[in-house]
Amino acid sequence: FFYLRSVNNYGLWYPKGFTGPHSWEGAVIVVALVLSAAVQSLGLQRLKSGKKSAWVAMSAAALTLGVVATVFLILQLATLPFQPGDNAFASVFVGAQVVFSVLVLATVVWLEILLMGGRQIPEISFVEQPPTFAEATVVQRFQASLSAFTLFWNFMAIAAVVLWVLFYLVH
Repeated sequence: FFYLRSVNNYGLWYPKGFTGPHSWEGAVIVVALVLSAAVQSLGLQRLKSGKKSAWVAMSAAALTLGVVATVFLILQLATLPFQPGDNAFASVFVGAQVVFSVLVLATVVWLEILLMGGRQIPEISFVEQPPTFAEATVVQRFQASLSAFTLFWNFMAIAAVVLWVLFYLVH
């Protein structure tokens, strides 16, 4: 992005008359991802305080927002007002959006897997030490996986903001 933008051979980075991606679609994607990450982070805190039902509700909301962002990412790529080879900006935008879309989709699937796996663990296991070592290990692994997911989802939200600034504000 920065290299091609700085070189700008023959003024073909973002030529005059070029219609870029719709800014409202980018804003919807960013807002959905940031809200999803925030809701998931709050849900994780609720789970750590022993409130599993609150975590399930908040994770379902985060999952819904993640699906909304994924749908908008795919729709945006399917309805771009330009072709990937029209200019340097178009090529970089399409390449980055495809990779970002795949990562968001994979992360949404990861959250769905965690949500389904967490429903099998009794709520009391998040408040008190489970009676067996095997049950305690399951709870600890689940919490570690959920913490890793939340960290990565927050990273993806930050990446969405950075990409939005680069592709919609700076271009």
